[in-house]
Amino acid sequence: MTKRYLKFPALSLKLGGRSRASIHRDMRDRGFPKPINIGPNSVVWNEDSVDIWLEELAKKQYEPVSVAPGAKRGRPRRTKGVHNASV
Repeated sequence: MTKRYLKFPALSLKLGGRSRASIHRDMRDRGFPKPINIGPNSVVWNEDSVDIWLEELAKKQYEPVSVAPGAKRGRPRRTKGVHNASV
């Protein structure tokens, strides 16, 4: 049996069109397999590892993942009357 590797476009299609940011968030928070570097600007994912992760995910009950510690959601608030003009 030969190993198959997926570049990002094929991986995204396999995962239902997930974005690069979503996949990296899954690597950070949900144990998604890490990519394998095959060159200075090229990575691939082992298809068997991705399939195993998907099977394990299907067996688990959904639990929302909290935001990474220290991360804030949304745009920063602007305070009235305060401008960021340099003097």
